[in-house]
Amino acid sequence: MTHVFVVDYITFDIHLKYMFAGTGTANEPIFLTNHKTDDIHHAAEKNLVSLVADISRVRKGDKILFYVQSHNGYTGTFFGVYKAASNPFYCSNNYLYDKLNKALQYRVLIQPFKVYKNGVSEYFALDCLDNISHPSQMCWSLIYRKLRGNRGCTMITDYESDRLIKLIKNANKNHYPTTSNQTGFRYNYTSNQVITNHKKSNYIYKRKISLSITNRLLFKMIHKKAYESHLQAYIVQNISNSALNTLLIPNPKKYFWLGNEVGCGVGMQKIDILVMQNTNKKLYINIIELKCKNPTIDIFEQLQKYIQWVIEYICPLYINSEIEITPIIIAPFDNESKLINKEFNNSIKTNNIKLNSIRQIHISNKLDFKELS
Repeated sequence: MTHVFVVDYITFDIHLKYMFAGTGTANEPIFLTNHKTDDIHHAAEKNLVSLVADISRVRKGDKILFYVQSHNGYTGTFFGVYKAASNPFYCSNNYLYDKLNKALQYRVLIQPFKVYKNGVSEYFALDCLDNISHPSQMCWSLIYRKLRGNRGCTMITDYESDRLIKLIKNANKNHYPTTSNQTGFRYNYTSNQVITNHKKSNYIYKRKISLSITNRLLFKMIHKKAYESHLQAYIVQNISNSALNTLLIPNPKKYFWLGNEVGCGVGMQKIDILVMQNTNKKLYINIIELKCKNPTIDIFEQLQKYIQWVIEYICPLYINSEIEITPIIIAPFDNESKLINKEFNNSIKTNNIKLNSIRQIHISNKLDFKELS
């Protein structure tokens, strides 16, 4: 997977000097150390939990790109390519705050993968229509992120990643990438370039506090408080190493793409969890909707919009693959009773797309997941 971290010209230099990526906010996630606390407004907590979910999506070995916001006459620019050298962690004392001048509590260590000197402008990455023959080929993950302007760590699809990295490579025709893990880096904001730095700085903060959202989620469920954002973070954190793996991943032993709050329209619609797995010319797409109350019939209309967007904006990239789309609801169903399934309208008739009926998964207040038959 590939993740894009949004930085400015000051923070980007510090990220490169100390080899980490981060996101955060001025508010502290006190629920990570005290899961029973009531000393936090629900709206602030929802925002913080969303940040936890975003950073928790990063896995060691994932690709990391940086988007440097416009400055000094330079437009916004994408730089890369780095790799995650650790799993995410919470930096409780905000190590390096004096240099960053910004709270970035949620972090991951990085290392060079193929670090190019020059970046590619957001115009060429997001707006330019050269070699674009269908709207699905545009980088919608980042376009929607720009419209919202509130995601410091954004996932992009594998197709978008390949295209963006190719654009960065093309912008460096006469400059070969640096791959050595022993090389230090800095950002030259005057020339808008990544430069090598022979004096490498070590990231010395010891990571002790877990990002696990489990205890806070259980507390919210037991006390009958809204917990959709917490459930999303829990699934992102545990989808690879729990019973969720067999429930939500078509082939649990193989690579899969995972997105949370996936933008799917300029109307700010967001898919709670999206899983894509491409194996042996077959693409599985699981559209997962989360609810903290028994879902109503309205959820079918909501899922219909998500399905149609997936068919129109993702499926055209895989015309040579057999595609299987499965909508999934995870919720505390009353008396573990299913909703009556409705047929979805598939206005695009293609031979390679199979649309399954909704799978409905009951979640108990003990975090047991059970598919309803």
